[in-house]
Amino acid sequence: MKFFKNKTFFPLVAFCVPMLLLLLLYSNGQIFPFGSRSVANEDLINQYAATLTYFRNNIFHPENLLYSFQLSLGGNFFAVFTYYLSSPLNLISLLFPQKDILAFFTLNMIFNIGMMGLTMYLFLTKSIWLNRQSADSFKNNGTQQFITIALSTSFALTNFFLTYANCVMWFNAISLFPLVLLGLDRLLNCNRPHLYWPFLVLLLLTNYYMGIITVLFLILVTLLWIAQAFLLEKKALKSVFLTSVRVFGYTLLSLLSSLVVFIPSWLAQQHVSQAPVKYDYTPIYKSLDVLAALFPGTSVGSAPLIYSSLLVPLLVIAFFFTKKIGSIEKNITGIFLLFIFISTWLSTFYMFWHGFTMPNGYFQRESFVVVFVLVCIAYRALKLQKFEGNSHPLRKSFWVLTGILFFSSYFTGYFNGNIILLTLIFLLLDVFLLELFFKRRKLSRLVPLLLLLLVSYDIYAANTKLSLSLAKKAANYPAFSRVVAQSTPVFNKLNSLDHGFFRVATTYQLNPNDPLEFNYRGMQNYLSQQPTRLTNFLSAAGYFQKHSWLRWSSYNNGSTLAMDSFLGIKYVVANNNQNFQTDIKASKSLTATNPLRPLFLNDVLFKQNAFTVYQNKLAFPLAFKTTAAAFAFDFHYSTMNNPFVFQNQVFKALGSSKDLYQTQQITRATTPNQLDLQLNTNSAGNLYLYVPSAQEMNPPTQVKIYCNGKFITTAFGGSLFGENGVISLGRFSQNTPVKISLTGGNIAAQFTQTPFVAVENQTAFTALRKKVVANSGLKAIQQQGTTISFKTTKSFNGGPVMLSLPYDQGWSATVDGHPVGTKKALKTLTGLEVPQGNHHIVLHYRVPGLRGSLLISLLSLLLLCLLLTSTFWHNWKKKLIN
Repeated sequence: MKFFKNKTFFPLVAFCVPMLLLLLLYSNGQIFPFGSRSVANEDLINQYAATLTYFRNNIFHPENLLYSFQLSLGGNFFAVFTYYLSSPLNLISLLFPQKDILAFFTLNMIFNIGMMGLTMYLFLTKSIWLNRQSADSFKNNGTQQFITIALSTSFALTNFFLTYANCVMWFNAISLFPLVLLGLDRLLNCNRPHLYWPFLVLLLLTNYYMGIITVLFLILVTLLWIAQAFLLEKKALKSVFLTSVRVFGYTLLSLLSSLVVFIPSWLAQQHVSQAPVKYDYTPIYKSLDVLAALFPGTSVGSAPLIYSSLLVPLLVIAFFFTKKIGSIEKNITGIFLLFIFISTWLSTFYMFWHGFTMPNGYFQRESFVVVFVLVCIAYRALKLQKFEGNSHPLRKSFWVLTGILFFSSYFTGYFNGNIILLTLIFLLLDVFLLELFFKRRKLSRLVPLLLLLLVSYDIYAANTKLSLSLAKKAANYPAFSRVVAQSTPVFNKLNSLDHGFFRVATTYQLNPNDPLEFNYRGMQNYLSQQPTRLTNFLSAAGYFQKHSWLRWSSYNNGSTLAMDSFLGIKYVVANNNQNFQTDIKASKSLTATNPLRPLFLNDVLFKQNAFTVYQNKLAFPLAFKTTAAAFAFDFHYSTMNNPFVFQNQVFKALGSSKDLYQTQQITRATTPNQLDLQLNTNSAGNLYLYVPSAQEMNPPTQVKIYCNGKFITTAFGGSLFGENGVISLGRFSQNTPVKISLTGGNIAAQFTQTPFVAVENQTAFTALRKKVVANSGLKAIQQQGTTISFKTTKSFNGGPVMLSLPYDQGWSATVDGHPVGTKKALKTLTGLEVPQGNHHIVLHYRVPGLRGSLLISLLSLLLLCLLLTSTFWHNWKKKLIN
């Protein structure tokens, strides 16, 4: 047929086939646009949807992409941008309304899978190394290319992609990975760099994490080429050395060109706790699990996610039986493949892929590299097949693979009889069709298409169960859209009513990054770049207990009135409408479980539909007076510590002469499923409860909390955001009998330490606020972009000033234009010394490391462009001479 001869036909098929298969899986899972489910599960709904929404809302305000006051109490957003948002594809999100942002992710995933199929097809068909010494029986023309498309589709729709597809920023970069390797192929084999460095730089800038994995793999591939150049092709030492130097030079310049994302991100990540590097070579997974991972329908713990199609392992094993492939190439390839698998198995080598850090969740993120190697070996075997009677490689491969299947089934127990039977049927069909293709010339046009259809069905059938289970965990698309559509006008109205700097909290939570989602200054946040000292401070203050590895902050229905006020939380938005709460739960995020307002707030600013906005008239401004004790403040966080003691220390460091919280004397009575606390309040004021729990894990049982028979909230349990910080019980008079009851399964065993109960001294807090805010001598406090300014009056007596912003070396300060140093206040926030009298203070934020790394990146890019121009000029002159 004529269209088979069209150069764009087969690349277009390679692009479309994976997308069509993914759409079929979406249809099976009733994922939008085929149903009400979405692609948003796990971190996509918890993190990525909000960060992308913030990006699209601030794309024309670039200063907000450097530093964001919506990132918890404020933080370096550039580090977030470089990891989650730097792909050019994200600009397309501008075309989507905010309530339909999940539709963009659907489109992004579909495009990614198509690009992975296309770029892998281009690599397989254009690679000089893979296509050398091709057998006459397989050429890259006509319908035979359908077999190549079957392999490229196997790379695209791997188990790795379907399991981690919600990490769209990874696959935006991985879709470029085969093009980078094609560029390396050209550079190694014909000294042409024009593909290599542009795609490598683009991949590094798109997602630096996948860039690290890519560069490490490039090093391994270059070493593989050197080994083959000496042992297989007998190249001269000088030639190999010069080529290696060129690869090193272009790789180094590409890395230097991307320092603009690496350096600022690395500096930001230094403030986040990391798992220590251990050179102990502990296995990451059971060794036999990697054999089971070659087959469909398995859940293989922490082994690499490498299942693509049965055609791939069939051809990989056939590679080592193919007579046309020499023993040297087989040995080198076998050693390389063995090392790749070992690097996913032993902990030290495993961390090598991840920049010598241990990934938190999302195990085996380098699996796409393993699949790439397997597909390349499979393609090489396919190209060099030479059948001889009944001893040809495919039949041997079938029996070896069958043996592996039964062996791994017996020793791992992952497979049932149905899976084994279906696997054998697909393997037999693969072998049968490949034999027809190579032996029956009359069928050579039809068989490749049949093989592509068989592989496509193999991929679809192997992943229907996985895709359906992921779909069931995903956010309900219409529910998510309704919450966004209903909430956005409320925050817009709030911003129109108050033009000053203020923070907002909510009694509901669509996702842990609602301040980014709805563009308001809040305090909650869940991102990998959040400094540990900030989450420790907020948790010590009683907002949220951090268990195990948890690294986020949450408003969690508030701490105390004084702490909320100190952090500038001026408004609390509440909505306890049942339909609204149902939609929140349908979002399948880490949602809050208490829709009621904090009991210490009563002033209503406005109501809109089912929303009520409460105002805290005691909220502190962004900057306020403090004492030198704030600069010497220190603390160590533990979930078992008393947060009221911590808060007393905080407010005394600010200048309070009295403790703001008086811990109450408690009588405790315990039964297996109930804990009762009896007390008489020793003073009047707001009463608060804190239930300490072990640091190692979040208590699994939900706890219902009652005060004098009235239900207060649900704590702990199934949702990690069950209210587990300081809990407001209401306002009580002095000498009031109070009975607090905690009910739930196995209470006595889970909560061995007696909870803390404290009364807030409103008079002492009012006096402190008057001292550090009303009579502070600070005025005209303003924030514009990454600049904060305020003035002091003649009455200002000089001394320390604190801002409720996390300390960051990126902040620089001037007093009347003269630089002054900033200091850590309360070990977490920002402070500075200001002289007595009238002054104008300005603080400005610059992303640490951005200026220098940007200059190096630009110079490196310029040098690469000059080298490319020189190469083209040299080649053009040679053509003229010839």
